Amino acid sequence: MTKYDRCATVGDKLSCLRSASVDLLAQINDNMTLSGFFGTFTFTPVIDGKFIMKRISQLLREGNFNGEVVFANSNSFEGIHFVNPAHPLPLNIYVKNLFPNIGDAEIRRAVEIYSSIRKDPGGNTTLTMTNQAVAVHGEAILICPTYWLLQAFNGKTYKAEFAIPPGDHIIDVPYYWPSQGDGPEYKNPEFDAAFSSSFLNFAVFQDPVGNGTPTWDRWSNGKNGMVEMLFNKTEDGQPVIRAVQTDEGLLERCRFWESVGHVTGQ
Repeated sequence: MTKYDRCATVGDKLSCLRSASVDLLAQINDNMTLSGFFGTFTFTPVIDGKFIMKRISQLLREGNFNGEVVFANSNSFEGIHFVNPAHPLPLNIYVKNLFPNIGDAEIRRAVEIYSSIRKDPGGNTTLTMTNQAVAVHGEAILICPTYWLLQAFNGKTYKAEFAIPPGDHIIDVPYYWPSQGDGPEYKNPEFDAAFSSSFLNFAVFQDPVGNGTPTWDRWSNGKNGMVEMLFNKTEDGQPVIRAVQTDEGLLERCRFWESVGHVTGQ
């Protein structure tokens, strides 16, 4: 922060910043945020060994967490709003900018496992740098940590995937409270009842099955246990609510991101 202000030239930089005006600090904050890589947060938690002892993925692997059961939902294309389509980057450069501490070998592996990612929220399968970047960001930052949580709570979790197009980050929020405001974009009473009631039922009964929801098994490690509920719609607007197997390709990519957590901060 000090390079944006007179504090760069003084000895006690922290005291200098503390004495700076609110307006100056706000401007410094804006400058730092705007200079950051698109779609990233400038200020993030730091593992200092005191307040935050270890990385989240470490704690989950070790079983160091509180809680009895988990209900987790992720959206199909979580990374859309975090990638700038106006300035597409080759995948290796994108990964390096997203995770500056990652090594060349890890970058090559990321490029290898994401090189075939084609599908976009519109269902198109044209290979583009933007589609690959959306997949990297969405999975590395949001989707894969969800599966690490599921694996840690093995057999004590339920998993849902919200896939109503475009499936971007937080698009699911209006569907939790469909009667509020203008409600969700996709208006279907059957879908609304099944999706929103699953969360209330889980909170009350630790079981998401409710109105319009078919049999919903707990998610657990192992080929036959990785079952999640898909919430989507057909092209003609009919609700799609059915159990599906977790994609093994996705889990492989998540294992990669977990393996490089020491350089990505996860």
